[in-house]
Amino acid sequence: SNANGGGALYAGQKVKATLTGVRFLNNESGVSGGAVSARHNTSVDGSYLKFETAEFVGNKAAKYGGAMESIYDGEVYFSNAKFYTNSTGKLGGAIYNGVDRNYYADDDSSTESTNHGVFYLSGNNEFVNNTAGELGGAIYNDAGGTINFAGTNVFRGNVANGSANDIHNMGTLNITDGTTTFGGGVSGNGTLTLAQGATLDIGTSLIHQDSIDLYG
Repeated sequence: SNANGGGALYAGQKVKATLTGVRFLNNESGVSGGAVSARHNTSVDGSYLKFETAEFVGNKAAKYGGAMESIYDGEVYFSNAKFYTNSTGKLGGAIYNGVDRNYYADDDSSTESTNHGVFYLSGNNEFVNNTAGELGGAIYNDAGGTINFAGTNVFRGNVANGSANDIHNMGTLNITDGTTTFGGGVSGNGTLTLAQGATLDIGTSLIHQDSIDLYG
């Protein structure tokens, strides 16, 4: 399918949905959220969006979030999710967690909305061969956004602007439990926290953050 916001699924205000055993294949968006656009506000109405055993394969967005975008303060949950070969022209080859942008302005300027979106990953998740034209080969997490990793999370083969990169983080990354493995590293000016008992395997990749808190 093809759309300008959420090529297959648009999740708006008051959504309370759990999707199990789903596959999003080769969806496209002319702007953002190649497969899914999440635009809900958990703090306002308790809304949420959950994916349990899900695959996102070959989805494309012209600008933001090859597989998915979340642009307000919604909570999004993934358990046993696979993100393969998704792509975007700008930010977040698989996931864009950021502000609501004026997509049609020539300068791509942001609106006055703020981003406090929160992602929770658990179980076994893979981000493989995703591509962003500018930043965030697999994930772009903007200032104010939070990504929480638990369980087993594997990143490999992700590329941003022609170079290996898994995540561009301007907000907060929390590795709360389990093992998270980066093949392309993390860029940006955000914060990364590794909880005691959790494992972070970066191999030969690099982590660039303003603050790194080990066993915080």
